[in-house]
Amino acid sequence: MTPDYVFASSNFLDAVADSLDFSGWDTIAWTAGELPTNGVDALHEDFRGTNRRVEVNSPTNFAGEVGLLPEPSSWLTQAIGAVLLAASPRRRHRR
Repeated sequence: MTPDYVFASSNFLDAVADSLDFSGWDTIAWTAGELPTNGVDALHEDFRGTNRRVEVNSPTNFAGEVGLLPEPSSWLTQAIGAVLLAASPRRRHRR
């Protein structure tokens, strides 16, 4: 899926408390604990509504393509570490 826009800053919003204003069409605001930070879920709110729920993220671009933003898993990090360790030159100690 090709994104419509990529934000330049990694600190685009504050996960603790912030708001997004969609050019006056709609606004969503959250306070501490409302915004999911597990890398899998997202805060959903109906357009100009108050019905809020936490669901699995479902990014959709303007072309209607839907993607998924998976959380980087710990097994991948461990696998990369194991490969790097196995590929590193081994030193033998002489007594």
